Amino acid sequence: MGLADGVVQSRWLARRAAAWIAGQRAVHRPLARPLDKDTMARLKPYFDARTLAPVRMREVPRIDPPWPLAMIDRVRELPLDFDYLWGITFVDTIVVATDPVSEEEQIPNVFHECVHVAQYTRLGLVGFMHRYLEEWVASGYSYWAIELERHAFELQQRFSAGAAPFSVEAEVISHLEAPV
Repeated sequence: MGLADGVVQSRWLARRAAAWIAGQRAVHRPLARPLDKDTMARLKPYFDARTLAPVRMREVPRIDPPWPLAMIDRVRELPLDFDYLWGITFVDTIVVATDPVSEEEQIPNVFHECVHVAQYTRLGLVGFMHRYLEEWVASGYSYWAIELERHAFELQQRFSAGAAPFSVEAEVISHLEAPV
């Protein structure tokens, strides 16, 4: 397979994944609720109101593996244990599992998912999925090597450590525009 074939396949996969994300958003968003006042108050110093305003959150008993992981699971073991996954973001709709985290871990995890909302806003749905999947496949299916995840975890750690307020959106823009 030549480079052009890989680009075409990557774009096709990103469009297919984006369609799945849009479908999941359509399923979960009507059942989701706005972030509660306490969570909004904690996140507001770090996020622009335009990022937080549309965010909705839905609790479910368990996060199911997303497409295309469901296909991979048929062939070999999943590269990430979904029994411990707390949340997944579908553009501006966060779906969270009710069990895996303690209450004090919940707000930092919502922060992490809201970083993904800012990333989706900057990259668009297809752009986000293209970059996410390209990095995931290039790393040999390592969730921990996906730069969008690593950056969200880095910002989450700063927030959890009590860092002075910073603009997540500015951090996302700077990070996405930085040379590789």
